[in-house]
Amino acid sequence: MLSYVHRIRHHSIVRLLVPLTVLTVFSLTVNPEPLGLTLVEPLEDRFASPAALPARIDGIIAVGGGYDRMMEAVRLAKMFPQARLLFTGDGEETWLDYAQAAGIDPNQLTVESLSGTTYENAQFSSALVRPEPSQTWLLVTSAAHMPRTVGTFRKAGFSVKPWPVRRTGVRAADAYAVARHEWLGLVAYWLLGRTDTLFPGPRPDPSSSSAQMTHDLAGAARNAS
Repeated sequence: MLSYVHRIRHHSIVRLLVPLTVLTVFSLTVNPEPLGLTLVEPLEDRFASPAALPARIDGIIAVGGGYDRMMEAVRLAKMFPQARLLFTGDGEETWLDYAQAAGIDPNQLTVESLSGTTYENAQFSSALVRPEPSQTWLLVTSAAHMPRTVGTFRKAGFSVKPWPVRRTGVRAADAYAVARHEWLGLVAYWLLGRTDTLFPGPRPDPSSSSAQMTHDLAGAARNAS
């Protein structure tokens, strides 16, 4: 596993140098900091907060990098004691103690502590849990981070249902820092082939499409008779 991690990181560093250098230099030629809230809004609104939880949840993925993400993942795990709770990210194993103190069964917990990037979160999580196509996994991360995260999990063949965590009361300067990081990350990941599209977004629910098709066919049959 460690050799696999080293190969990915070496390959990534080499390929990232040129695109990230170009994108960083370009971003420094202007000062859009006052527009931080405007720049972060499309990221945060890309995936709407679900109106309701799925009837069944097989697993919950807590992507490292934010206290609010982890707290929300633990809250969801308490609601679904049969679901596996996966913490992914370097150093995130510290949340295991918190989860157990919150009443989560240790057998419910899994940690992936080798990943240092969003891409590695997806790749290593997929290799660790080996999700089945029929399973339902919630992906918990910040709303602004969700487009890039969903894109990398799709690329890893890991089907997830986004559960974005939104922040309130964010200053424009802080929002700009987040927006700059994510927009640059989206472009870089797309250039590197780490996401399926430049700006990953929601996909139609196959079950809803199937139900709508059945409804349309039934209506057509009634009209024909």
